[in-house]
Amino acid sequence: MVDDLFSSSHPLLPPKTEDDQLDWLRLLRSRRVGISTFYRLLAEHGTARNALEHLPYIAQSRGLAGYRACSRKDAMRELSQGIKYGARLVFRGNPTIRNNWAKFQMHRL
Repeated sequence: MVDDLFSSSHPLLPPKTEDDQLDWLRLLRSRRVGISTFYRLLAEHGTARNALEHLPYIAQSRGLAGYRACSRKDAMRELSQGIKYGARLVFRGNPTIRNNWAKFQMHRL
Protein backbone atom coordinates (compact mmCIF):
# COMPACT_ATOMS: atom_id res chain seq x y z
CA MET A 1 0.00 0.00 0.00
CA VAL A 2 1.27 3.46 -0.86
CA ASP A 3 1.26 5.85 2.09
CA ASP A 4 2.18 8.99 0.22
CA LEU A 5 1.66 9.64 -3.47
CA PHE A 6 3.98 12.64 -3.63
CA SER A 7 7.58 12.97 -2.50
CA SER A 8 7.12 16.44 -1.04
CA SER A 9 4.78 17.54 1.69
CA HIS A 10 5.47 21.27 1.57
CA PRO A 11 2.44 23.51 1.14
CA LEU A 12 1.54 24.83 -2.28
CA LEU A 13 3.04 28.29 -2.75
CA PRO A 14 1.30 31.00 -4.77
CA PRO A 15 2.84 31.94 -8.13
CA LYS A 16 5.59 34.54 -7.82
CA THR A 17 5.89 36.06 -11.30
CA GLU A 18 3.32 37.43 -13.72
CA ASP A 19 4.15 34.60 -16.13
CA ASP A 20 3.48 32.05 -13.37
CA GLN A 21 0.18 33.76 -12.56
CA LEU A 22 -0.84 33.64 -16.21
CA ASP A 23 0.09 29.94 -16.36
CA TRP A 24 -2.12 29.25 -13.33
CA LEU A 25 -5.00 31.04 -15.07
CA ARG A 26 -4.36 29.13 -18.30
CA LEU A 27 -4.34 25.81 -16.47
CA LEU A 28 -7.57 26.60 -14.63
CA ARG A 29 -9.26 27.73 -17.85
CA SER A 30 -8.17 24.68 -19.83
CA ARG A 31 -10.92 22.33 -20.90
CA ARG A 32 -11.64 19.46 -18.48
CA VAL A 33 -9.45 20.95 -15.73
CA GLY A 34 -11.44 21.63 -12.59
CA ILE A 35 -10.09 22.66 -9.23
CA SER A 36 -9.21 19.13 -8.09
CA THR A 37 -7.46 18.34 -11.34
CA PHE A 38 -5.66 21.69 -11.18
CA TYR A 39 -4.13 20.91 -7.78
CA ARG A 40 -3.33 17.33 -8.77
CA LEU A 41 -1.54 18.52 -11.92
CA LEU A 42 0.45 21.07 -9.91
CA ALA A 43 1.47 18.36 -7.45
CA GLU A 44 2.41 15.94 -10.22
CA HIS A 45 4.25 18.39 -12.49
CA GLY A 46 5.60 20.97 -10.04
CA THR A 47 4.50 24.05 -11.97
CA ALA A 48 1.52 25.14 -14.02
CA ARG A 49 3.78 25.58 -17.05
CA ASN A 50 4.96 21.96 -16.84
CA ALA A 51 1.37 20.80 -16.40
CA LEU A 52 0.29 22.82 -19.45
CA GLU A 53 3.03 21.19 -21.53
CA HIS A 54 1.85 17.73 -20.46
CA LEU A 55 -1.90 18.31 -20.83
CA PRO A 56 -2.15 17.32 -24.52
CA TYR A 57 -0.36 14.01 -23.80
CA ILE A 58 -2.51 13.35 -20.74
CA ALA A 59 -5.66 14.05 -22.76
CA GLN A 60 -4.48 11.84 -25.61
CA SER A 61 -3.79 8.97 -23.19
CA ARG A 62 -7.45 9.28 -22.14
CA GLY A 63 -8.78 9.22 -25.68
CA LEU A 64 -9.07 12.97 -26.36
CA ALA A 65 -7.39 13.68 -29.68
CA GLY A 66 -6.38 17.23 -30.63
CA TYR A 67 -6.57 18.63 -27.09
CA ARG A 68 -5.23 22.15 -26.62
CA ALA A 69 -4.84 23.93 -23.31
CA CYS A 70 -6.15 27.46 -22.84
CA SER A 71 -3.99 29.74 -24.96
CA ARG A 72 -1.84 32.53 -23.59
CA LYS A 73 -3.79 34.92 -25.81
CA ASP A 74 -7.17 33.88 -24.33
CA ALA A 75 -5.85 34.11 -20.78
CA MET A 76 -4.38 37.57 -21.46
CA ARG A 77 -7.71 38.70 -22.91
CA GLU A 78 -9.56 37.50 -19.81
CA LEU A 79 -7.02 39.13 -17.53
CA SER A 80 -7.17 42.43 -19.45
CA GLN A 81 -10.98 42.48 -19.34
CA GLY A 82 -10.92 41.79 -15.62
CA ILE A 83 -8.41 44.55 -14.94
CA LYS A 84 -10.55 46.93 -17.01
CA TYR A 85 -13.39 46.35 -14.53
CA GLY A 86 -11.25 46.40 -11.39
CA ALA A 87 -10.85 42.66 -10.90
CA ARG A 88 -7.60 41.04 -9.92
CA LEU A 89 -6.33 37.51 -9.64
CA VAL A 90 -6.53 35.83 -6.24
CA PHE A 91 -4.18 32.98 -5.40
CA ARG A 92 -4.38 30.45 -2.61
CA GLY A 93 -1.63 31.04 -0.08
CA ASN A 94 -1.13 34.72 -0.88
CA PRO A 95 -0.77 36.56 2.47
CA THR A 96 -2.20 39.79 1.02
CA ILE A 97 -5.44 38.00 0.22
CA ARG A 98 -5.60 36.49 3.69
CA ASN A 99 -5.16 39.93 5.29
CA ASN A 100 -7.77 41.52 3.02
CA TRP A 101 -10.20 38.67 3.77
CA ALA A 102 -9.78 39.30 7.50
CA LYS A 103 -10.50 43.02 6.97
CA PHE A 104 -13.56 42.16 4.90
CA GLN A 105 -14.87 39.88 7.64
CA MET A 106 -14.36 42.63 10.25
CA HIS A 107 -16.44 45.08 8.18
CA ARG A 108 -19.27 42.58 7.91
CA LEU A 109 -19.67 42.42 11.68
